Amino acid sequence: MKFAKKEFSFYWPAIMWPTLILVAWSIVGLIIALTAFESYKSIFANQWLGLVPFLLFLIAGYLAASDHKATAKEAAWAGALTAIITSIVGVIVMFILMYATPYMQWGIDLTMSKAAASGQAMPDPAMLKNIMSVTMKIGSVFGIAINGCLGALMGWLGSLLAKKF
Repeated sequence: MKFAKKEFSFYWPAIMWPTLILVAWSIVGLIIALTAFESYKSIFANQWLGLVPFLLFLIAGYLAASDHKATAKEAAWAGALTAIITSIVGVIVMFILMYATPYMQWGIDLTMSKAAASGQAMPDPAMLKNIMSVTMKIGSVFGIAINGCLGALMGWLGSLLAKKF
């Protein structure tokens, strides 16, 4: 399969480490969630950790441009491929988290407590479970595409950094 007229094997040396780190991050998160869910919540609920993938997409673009002499377009593809591969793994992990751990119940409890704290009507837990399930399925499809676009943007920015420094 070709991306910007280059085979996937052209991109793999640049995206290998960012991709493997993010895949390992997902698998470690799943293992922690399956064995000690409270620890999972304390580690992975940190909003700043959401920036880690974007940093690694940027690094993939930087490595493609600096080490492998990729153009900006090819570096953008490096970031996009990193994002798409890791997003597919992330979707699989999220499905396992939703159905094999208390993750969904945690989300329902969190929503219920926020509604109670703000004086809103209490939503039906069964309805919340259905909404979360549908949202997860829709988000898994669009999330991969959106992450691919964001990965391309970060890869392109990585190429600019590689050319600048």
